[in-house]
Amino acid sequence: MIPLEEVDQVFFDLEIADVSQEASDIVLDLPLLERISNERFHLEFLDARSQDLPWLVKGSYKSGRLPDEGVLYLDGNCFKHVFHPASLQPMPKNLMFLIDISSSMGESGKLDAAKRALKNFTNSMTSRDTLKIQAFARRGTEELKGLSYATPKEKQEAIEWIDKLSVRGSGTDFFIAMGHAMIRAETAKEQNPEAVTIVMILSDGRPTWGQTSFSRIADVVYQNNQRVGAKIFSLTFASSAFDLLKAISVMNDGTTTQISYGVDYSKQIQTFFESEFGTILMSDVRFTLPESVHTQNVFPLLANGTELVVRGLLPVDNGSLSDDISIIVKGRTNGS
Repeated sequence: MIPLEEVDQVFFDLEIADVSQEASDIVLDLPLLERISNERFHLEFLDARSQDLPWLVKGSYKSGRLPDEGVLYLDGNCFKHVFHPASLQPMPKNLMFLIDISSSMGESGKLDAAKRALKNFTNSMTSRDTLKIQAFARRGTEELKGLSYATPKEKQEAIEWIDKLSVRGSGTDFFIAMGHAMIRAETAKEQNPEAVTIVMILSDGRPTWGQTSFSRIADVVYQNNQRVGAKIFSLTFASSAFDLLKAISVMNDGTTTQISYGVDYSKQIQTFFESEFGTILMSDVRFTLPESVHTQNVFPLLANGTELVVRGLLPVDNGSLSDDISIIVKGRTNGS
């Protein structure tokens, strides 16, 4: 962001090279300017106070493809390993979608947006994936649709079923709903053991029926998931549910996000689906690092479009680094 202060001149310099050190195109989108350059970009405002600042400087670039072993950067005794093996084939998925259909989901088009995103994502699934959709409100399971595998015929049936979903009264029994979902996720894992098992929760409020203690619900979900090993992701429309869903996701190798009001709900939901688990390249990824390095080295998933980055400090022996640095990456991949 260009600063708010009343300044006479503002300078913006940017230069980007890809992993092969070739210059990469830079695309900047400004209110009064769009420019594409593959050289150093220099932007200068000579009379900044007349430009109605601040402006948000937005840009994009293509970084180039990483080698499968990743890229290791060294800066003194600091290291950074960037890893994205793009040549890997996608892993199959067992998806358990848990969607809130209590009456509040009918407000502001929330359920309609969720249905659009879920239909689009269902259509993108492959015949190696399995899918179960559980709609809940005051009852743990109000409606249920299960696909053995996401064949074209099964996907079309699921999309038609999603179209018919509608709200069902007030109140949510989230505790029972999660109990049902974990049983179904376990069954899917037994039937399709080579797949990554994922539970995805979409709700707009806190539990109001049955067990409502956040700590009790999160603890029981965690205990039940020990035999399943599912990655649990969640989205919420309401801040009142965020702490519970965040606890469940963090404890079970997933992430959670609160949907922003005033922005296309359906697009936010679909973007979350696609970026977090749309195309999974690896699961249960572990980086084996030098013994003296202590940093995060275990990651639940690696999805296409993302990178795993491990940073740390290397030991210094007699004022210099060892010549040999070994990093080994292991994890589950398609077929292994």
